[in-house]
Amino acid sequence: MSEKILVTGGLSGIGGAITRKLIETGHFVVFTHRKNCDSIEDILSAYGTDCCLPVYCDIQDGRIDDKARQIIAEQEGLSALVNNIGVSSEAIVYQTEPDAFWRTVTTNIGAAYEFSRLVWPLFLKRRGGKIINISSAAVENVRIGNGIYAASKAFVDRMADSMALEGARFGICVNTIAPGFTLTPMLNAAFEDADKRRAVQSQIPTRKFQTPDDIAATVLWLIQFDVFLTGARLPVAGGGHL
Repeated sequence: MSEKILVTGGLSGIGGAITRKLIETGHFVVFTHRKNCDSIEDILSAYGTDCCLPVYCDIQDGRIDDKARQIIAEQEGLSALVNNIGVSSEAIVYQTEPDAFWRTVTTNIGAAYEFSRLVWPLFLKRRGGKIINISSAAVENVRIGNGIYAASKAFVDRMADSMALEGARFGICVNTIAPGFTLTPMLNAAFEDADKRRAVQSQIPTRKFQTPDDIAATVLWLIQFDVFLTGARLPVAGGGHL
């Protein structure tokens, strides 16, 4: 069954893989982006405007701009939200500059809060909907250098638990996917040192990093199948959460 789905940060990395996977399986995808670049034209050329709608939205200050808010609020039939927007912060906590701290917190927490709050009335009206948060295995596996990022994702996880309870009687399901180390530009930036990269990879039980397509397939499963699931946190980490 075709659904209309909102994917935040749906242009590249994990978000881009989710957008493409959902379009290719017959869904209409509204995806937000903050860069006007060739990737948007690539998606539109490949799939056409009958399958997707790009919406510019820069939420680094933790707020959705009025134009994007209006476009999304007018999406009749919207049945699912994938909260994918996120930024990383690689620094020891006490060495993290205030600007970097607030950028990480306002982006990661603010985006999940703002978009969930925006679609909630639409889901209440249709007596159903799905919210899927893209979190991180870093919440459990904190390492030196990712404390602020892990803390911001932990906040979103606990907020998702509350929203799952609040939405259950209205048919709104809220679940979380927790990727492990995934081959994205964010990971490449964090592990530019080849020795460090190999050391991290050797600690994963499967001995390999996830790909964005692995995460997209999990999102598709939650959306496409009428699974009686809410308040769950699904690790997609090659056993790295164990």
